[in-house]
Amino acid sequence: MKKEKSCGAVVFCGNKFLVIRHHHNSNWGFPKGHIEERESEEEAAIREICEEVGLRVEMLPKFRQEIVYSPRQGVEKTVVLFLGKTNSEELLVDPEEIAKYKWLDYGQALLQLTFENTREVLKKAREYLDG
Repeated sequence: MKKEKSCGAVVFCGNKFLVIRHHHNSNWGFPKGHIEERESEEEAAIREICEEVGLRVEMLPKFRQEIVYSPRQGVEKTVVLFLGKTNSEELLVDPEEIAKYKWLDYGQALLQLTFENTREVLKKAREYLDG
């Protein structure tokens, strides 16, 4: 079985969460992308967020969630998600990567996300922030 790995983050600004839809599918989720050689998971997440939506984020400590699924037959994909804080909702979106984006409050974001496993990560992020 082929293994793939992507890294990204639940990005928030104030009480709003960023949800995005990539061009290659119609699923709503969080910014993420493939990890490159000699890159840490967190470095990959920070780079991908900057490349996809132009945001600089500060990763909060001790928050790391994994989602494992099969995007197609013979492939197992692991997505590592961190929790990233930004001070601006102003995005510089890469139009070749991102089809749509929304800044939503927690309840709206839960409804917008496509998959249950992604919603679970958002719930854990909210619990972390509510501390």
